[in-house]
Amino acid sequence: MNSIITEASVSSVRRCFCRRKSGSQPGICPDLQKKTAMADTRYVKTGEANMDGIKAKLQNECSFGNVSPLNLPLPYPPLRVRGQNQFYANLLTLDYCGSVSELTAAMQYIHGENSLCCRKCTTAKTVLGMAVAEMTHLQKLGEMILLLGGSINFSIKTRTGTQMWSPEYTNLSDDEGQIIEANLKAEHAAIEQYREHISMIEDDYVNAVLERIIQDEEYHIMLLQMLQEGMRQ
Repeated sequence: MNSIITEASVSSVRRCFCRRKSGSQPGICPDLQKKTAMADTRYVKTGEANMDGIKAKLQNECSFGNVSPLNLPLPYPPLRVRGQNQFYANLLTLDYCGSVSELTAAMQYIHGENSLCCRKCTTAKTVLGMAVAEMTHLQKLGEMILLLGGSINFSIKTRTGTQMWSPEYTNLSDDEGQIIEANLKAEHAAIEQYREHISMIEDDYVNAVLERIIQDEEYHIMLLQMLQEGMRQ
């Protein structure tokens, strides 16, 4: 059977990841795979009485009422800057709504959740939790762009002009394996871009927030690797 990420295992991997980041426990929590179980959700056909007799109804029983952001349980630094800087603001628009960005990540995760919710409910919930986490990052980046003196209108700002965000930046596969692989690649690309921008920004307040966001992206990579490993079993 394939393994899935349950609410309990997500809590466990959060604790394990925090210990690993602090250096007290190396590795990637190999025991977590043993704590998961398969629970696919499919469309359910029910009967609905009306004047014409019985009419079939399709209903998705996957509930998202208890889905929360999959962020590490660590505080974010205060959102503040040393001073206004248009260059820094423009750099952050790439992280905000460029091809590799929080907006792209959130939309790609939402598409993945939509594609999986009627077939792989628990996987879909995990994907949605990561989407909500990316929305949190998006909000924090937007606020910092404004503090730096920039503007937010879902376009990146470069020396040659502006370019609006496009859904063409997202991977729209509906295959579970391809969804996971595409988001793994996106998380790695986001971390690489954040580190490049940190090397270009000389504002410790801004960089502290970017470093904290990177920790969430590393956490997402662990969760995606668990989903990927579960598919192989």
